[in-house]
Amino acid sequence: MSLWQLLQFQVPSSVRKSRMSSPKPVTTASFQSMKEKSQKISMLTAYDYTMSALLDQAGVDVLLVGDSLGMVIQGQKTTIPVTLEEMIYHGKLVVRGAERAMVMVDLPFPHGQLGVMKTLEVAAKVLKETGCQSIKLEGGAEQAETIHALAAAGIPVMAHVGLRPQSVPPHRQWLELVRSARSRPNLR
Repeated sequence: MSLWQLLQFQVPSSVRKSRMSSPKPVTTASFQSMKEKSQKISMLTAYDYTMSALLDQAGVDVLLVGDSLGMVIQGQKTTIPVTLEEMIYHGKLVVRGAERAMVMVDLPFPHGQLGVMKTLEVAAKVLKETGCQSIKLEGGAEQAETIHALAAAGIPVMAHVGLRPQSVPPHRQWLELVRSARSRPNLR
């Protein structure tokens, strides 16, 4: 089975046809509309033009350019070594391949943890240089002030809660962290 066939198989044809029949770009307003209609929102990770174009054609709503590229593409042990310049480079590639899907670029460590103004500057740089439509920031309630500032500046932002790779000390094993009761956030 080819990758294209696999992608078509994974996305139900009724969803793919309905989403592709109206190829309007996905926006934050689209998310609100989909939520009101109880429609599912699909999000997959892409790191380059080819995967972006395939996922976009398959009807995926959001393409995340994740700092996981450090582990998946570069062979790093963690996401920590990924630079802002690398995220911008991969963000540009994914934006070029996406016609309909919203492209969301992850802020790499430590750029989401340097305070509100610095994070705002970096997020604006990522939006401007990549052409992406939104930013992903790791963190929950502790990032509320930063998330508010980004939204007030007109930068669509999504917070990543749950297992947060940028918070994993390099000497800890992933499985150990997942199993640790102390690492489980209080999700509501």
